[in-house]
Amino acid sequence: MELLLDYLQASVFLTNWFLHEGRLQEGQYTSALTARFAIACGLNKIPQGLLQEDPAFYPFMAPGSSGWDTCLLGRPKSRYEVGLRIGTFWKAYFLDKLYSVAAGLPCAFNDLKEGAELITTPWPRIMAEYESGYAQIVPYSSLEDLLTPPPRLPEGHIPDIHFTTVLKALSLLHRSSKLIVTQKHEEVWEEGKLMYDAIQQLRHATIIFSDRLVANPTDFAVVTALLQGSPGLSEAEILGLDHSVLALVQMMVQVTNINLNRSSECLPSYFDEEHGQYHWHLQRLEAARKTVAIARKLSVENLLERRVPFPYQIIGLLLVPVGFVLVEHTNLLERNESFECQVTVNDVQRDLNFAVGVIRDQARTFPLFEMQLEKINNLKHRSEGWDNRSLALLRE
Repeated sequence: MELLLDYLQASVFLTNWFLHEGRLQEGQYTSALTARFAIACGLNKIPQGLLQEDPAFYPFMAPGSSGWDTCLLGRPKSRYEVGLRIGTFWKAYFLDKLYSVAAGLPCAFNDLKEGAELITTPWPRIMAEYESGYAQIVPYSSLEDLLTPPPRLPEGHIPDIHFTTVLKALSLLHRSSKLIVTQKHEEVWEEGKLMYDAIQQLRHATIIFSDRLVANPTDFAVVTALLQGSPGLSEAEILGLDHSVLALVQMMVQVTNINLNRSSECLPSYFDEEHGQYHWHLQRLEAARKTVAIARKLSVENLLERRVPFPYQIIGLLLVPVGFVLVEHTNLLERNESFECQVTVNDVQRDLNFAVGVIRDQARTFPLFEMQLEKINNLKHRSEGWDNRSLALLRE
């Protein structure tokens, strides 16, 4: 049984290597196999109660008396192995979602599925907490609590580790990207109300996640400075490990907002009479400019040196939808001088040049970005055919 866990870990490492090399087809294939095997091993269903069991007593326990006896991997030999199983599962989940967001590929993990594929495994902690038994006292929290957050944090709440914070942000980002894909297929959504409810639920979850992310005054000050593009925040301050993760997560939150606002913009007006398409367009622009403001503070070279818990290509990946928003808005401003907006063409063009520059730089090792750059360029040419009637519809 030990070899099964070794195989899963090796598959995760291989999937991650394919991602860094830009080999998405092989990586997605390996990621899907790893995810399905993790589910077959039952790693998606590790209840909090199993963390209370002490592996030191397993030799004296009768067969069938432990919750691990129904798991393909059997009973773990130590608390360290318990943490290893949970961490391996969530790393497989992370890569599965990342490949899906990067290339629009289907996921092997489906957050909405019930039964055998329902994910109830608690969020990961650092290995030392499993070894010491500290992980046993961490209040239980799972994926369901992220998507339908409780009104208040549980008593004795303990902050997430960096990897868990990135995991949560990626899960929300992935859900928002799939809402856009689903919206394109009207036969899936027989009633626009279903789409509206899904958008509202995910928007609420994203707001709660973002608000609870900045638990202390220092983090709040850093996030505020990031979102405002404050020149007073030095690169040294943001490139500390804690703040670099915080910056990445805030970028993911802003791109999630871009996706949600795009979906809201496509809904019939009678589902949201208070806000029209013009409102959601400006909300997307604001989120895009906030993403660029954060990205300006991040340095890929320093992120690599500090061994942050995420692939540095995520930065370029997040700037792709930002580029689409900035191109659309630039074209609107250039073709209609009466378009009311406090942001000038030069401001938007400056942000667009930065985003395209980062994407082009990362395209040297990540070929997918070359395709994304071409899409951004094609969008600019395709938008040249917009007329005043189209612009008027947008402002309604």
